[in-house]
Amino acid sequence: MKPQTRQRRPKTSDRLLYPDANAADIQCSYGVAPFDRVATEMELKWGIDRLPALVSPAMAAKYGAAMAHLNDCIGKQLPAECTAAAENCIKGLRAMDAEATANGAQQATGEVIEYELELPSGEPFKFGIMADDREWQTAKARRPELVLFSMREAALALHAYMTKPLGDELAAHFPDAKVTAIKPKRPPVDYKNGGDSLEGLF
Repeated sequence: MKPQTRQRRPKTSDRLLYPDANAADIQCSYGVAPFDRVATEMELKWGIDRLPALVSPAMAAKYGAAMAHLNDCIGKQLPAECTAAAENCIKGLRAMDAEATANGAQQATGEVIEYELELPSGEPFKFGIMADDREWQTAKARRPELVLFSMREAALALHAYMTKPLGDELAAHFPDAKVTAIKPKRPPVDYKNGGDSLEGLF
């Protein structure tokens, strides 16, 4: 069963992204905005979607019903109902926060395993692997300078590296391809700004 999670607030007032948004869409969006802020606070404090798992089943079920109602109101474009449902969900988050705190539940630590790789270029590649990727917001807030990866991403990269060489993988997808030239050494990849541009590669 898929857990009931919050629906992200569409910023329908942005006419470029939502050119067809009507008055009800925009009112719903702004009515839900305070809930979005509190939900983000809880994600930073406890981790993404972890809070309902730290309280009693009855409390979690009650919050799930409130979330389902909010999502239904957003889908039906009911501004007044969206505002009331968002206020109810905020109360639910606060109640779960209080219960989890009273139970002594572990808050998100944003723990990362940090490593610095010395590259031939002389510029180090510094990165961190998160112990729990549900805490990526907390980890990024505490270590904004690090390039972060999840344990799953690290495992997939290692598995691909150990089981199939890159050349074999390329040959499987492009059987007629041949190396015709090797470009000169390029500058280091700018991971902090999203990596290299793909412009001109295709």
